[in-house]
Formats: sequence, structure tokens, C-alpha cells
Amino acid sequence: MARFQEVPITDGKFNDWCKPWKNSFMITMLGKRVRFHQLEAKLNCSWTRKGFIKIIDVPREYYQFLFTSNEDYNHALMEARTCFARICVEIDLDSLLQPKIIVK
Repeated sequence: MARFQEVPITDGKFNDWCKPWKNSFMITMLGKRVRFHQLEAKLNCSWTRKGFIKIIDVPREYYQFLFTSNEDYNHALMEARTCFARICVEIDLDSLLQPKIIVK
């Protein structure tokens, strides 16, 4: 097994890195092109209860959804009637990361 460079970080720094992704997820529309403002209006009406959704237009027809409320975030992921696949990629930062560095 190859040895990779270790990058030590504090818990505080790690939490700072994670802040922009808290209560957010990324989507892409499969088989459709949807105008940004249509998507924003529809989702703010159907997915929000307590706060609002900030939608960021990311290149290559991806969107990042940032929720101001935990309740709205959980509703969108678990309860909302949707037509999209839920795929999550989780990386265990306690084990080796491939291919370049280890974040500890």
C-alpha cells in the first residue's frame, strides 16, 4: 500500500471546512432542462416550511441547495414527493483517502 502525505488539522478547522455544506445537497436534472428561476420558485413553494432554500447554479447543470432550516432539509431528503434518485457518497475521513492526501 502506498504511503500518502498526512495533513493534520484541528477539529475546529475541519468544522470550518464543512460549514458551507451543512444542510445542503447537490442535484442535477436528469433528462430535462429547467430554468433556474422555475426551479427556485417551485422548490421554495413545495419544500420549505420554516425557512427558505438558497439555490446556487453550479457549472454543468448542477445546483447546490442550501437550507436555512434543519426541518426543511430533512423534509426535502426524506419526506418530499420527488422524482429524483437519492445517491449519497460518504467519505470516511478516519481511513486512507485516495489518491493524494490523508486529512486527519
